[in-house]
Amino acid sequence: MKRKIRKGKSGFLLGVYPIGFEHVDIYVDYNINGGWMDLNPSAEQHGIITIGFCGYRPCEWRKVVAIFLHETAEYLSARLRIRYDPSENASNSSGNFIFVATHEQFAELCARQGEVVAAALPDLGRAWKRYLKRRKGR
Repeated sequence: MKRKIRKGKSGFLLGVYPIGFEHVDIYVDYNINGGWMDLNPSAEQHGIITIGFCGYRPCEWRKVVAIFLHETAEYLSARLRIRYDPSENASNSSGNFIFVATHEQFAELCARQGEVVAAALPDLGRAWKRYLKRRKGR
């Protein structure tokens, strides 16, 4: 089954990148501040990470990189089962998660994150430069 590729005025698929023993679809969305991730949108699809380019707020490259690192670390924390929701309330926000890891688990997270960062960061940088040109043209 073919993956459905989300594309629109505000976002696009940056690419499919290795992240440990799997691959993840990384999207860019010009209209959101922050990011989000989904481990398994469907049985036929890779996990998804979306990186926001700060919506309509002024933004800096370092914030985009921080969002990228945050979302990839959270994705891997969930995969490695070191992210926990301490309550049974399904309506809690993601701000309630806690992360508990041994040094070995943290090292594994860093190794997997290094793989996706090395592969995707150059493409993310090029997308950021296109975004800046687009903003100047407004």
